[in-house]
Amino acid sequence: MTHQTTPQITIAPISLDSDLQWLRTLLGDSDVRQQLPHLTTDAVRFVNDMLIAERAQLGLLRVIKLGHDNIGFVAVYDLDDSPFIFYAMLPAYRNHGYMRQAIAMLQTIVNRPLHTLVATDNLASIALLEGAGIHFIQESQH
Repeated sequence: MTHQTTPQITIAPISLDSDLQWLRTLLGDSDVRQQLPHLTTDAVRFVNDMLIAERAQLGLLRVIKLGHDNIGFVAVYDLDDSPFIFYAMLPAYRNHGYMRQAIAMLQTIVNRPLHTLVATDNLASIALLEGAGIHFIQESQH
């Protein structure tokens, strides 16, 4: 199953051909840099690394689409051991429930308990993770 859809959004595999421009914007966003500081800002490297992980059945990366617009991504790494979720959304689309829907669809695909790390001051993500039943560990931002 490559695409999943709700009445509002679709999650779909990422493409090196059509997804780089908006992804560069997202990876360079100041909030994304603060919350995911270890994530590369190199969109090509990020996509290639995740595609390699997906082929090896170690990871999964999905674009979140609202109509024809790409608005974010949801990803899981370490599928074979302890699936770790991470995600990001363009600022204009945050706080509309789209990420909640995308995470629910990803949970259906993965069908295993997920976990993650979250900054103690990231109240939106904490609420999102609690609502999705995802185990998380809070950490202080340095």
